[in-house]
Order: sequence, then C-alpha cells, then structure tokens
Amino acid sequence: MSIETAIEKYLRFSVDILSDVKIWNLGAERFKATVFESSMKHIIKSAGFSEDVLMQEDDPLCKSFVVALPVTNMTPQIFRTYQVRANYGYDCTIVQAARATTATADLFKPVSIKFGGVTETFVGAGLGYGNPTRLVLEEAEAIFGPSQSVAYSM
Repeated sequence: MSIETAIEKYLRFSVDILSDVKIWNLGAERFKATVFESSMKHIIKSAGFSEDVLMQEDDPLCKSFVVALPVTNMTPQIFRTYQVRANYGYDCTIVQAARATTATADLFKPVSIKFGGVTETFVGAGLGYGNPTRLVLEEAEAIFGPSQSVAYSM
C-alpha cells in the first residue's frame, strides 16, 4: 500500500469511527468498537491480507509493537510484530491488538483476547504508557543487545 493510499485509508477510517457517536451512553465509551473493528478489517482486506491476519510475522521488515494494559493487573502487555525469547506475548490479530491499545476510557470499551486457553481483557495503555520510550529501549536491548545503537520514531 502506498503512503498516499495509507493516508487516505486512515482519514476514511477516522471519519467512519468518529462520526458514529453513542449519544445516550453517558458515563461509558463514546464510540462503537464494532465500527472500529469493521473499518480496520476493511483496510486490511484492501491491502490484500485476510481480515484475521496475525500481528506477529516470521521475519518482519520493520519490528513494531503496541502496548495495552490487562485490567487484572495493569502491567503493560506488548503486542509485537516479531517474536522474542522472553516474555513471548500474545499472537493475536492486528485488529485485536489495535482494539486493545485503543480501548481507552470514554472512547472504546475494553477488549477480551484469548491466547493459550486464557482470556484476558485489555484497556489502552494511555495511563502511564502513552509515551513508551522506556519499553522501546528495553525491547531494543532484548533484540539487539546492550551495546547496539538504535533509533526509533514515535
């Protein structure tokens, strides 16, 4: 997908999910998670992938991750496009990872993800992890070693 196409898809996605507001839902999330999910699936399919494509790849060109918090312990969970030896994490779909990281109070309801026979409910990591610099540096050290220089973009 070209950068121009990606920008167009993102703008359409934003309009789709932000224009469908829950008006009479005071004290709860404002936007519909189902609209978010269907819009994400449409983008993924239009890029030539299955809508249930997994987040992790065998050998990704670009290693990236998103962060969400399990509601049970609020310890950050990293959803990676790559595999690591320690703290393996969830091998969920791209849509599930996107929902987990955007399940922020007042915006979208929490999402439950099943992996290895265990179901866990997640909320967005904006509380304390909106800037994941520390996690990025820890991941880089785990992947490349402590003496490797790295650069990252947020």
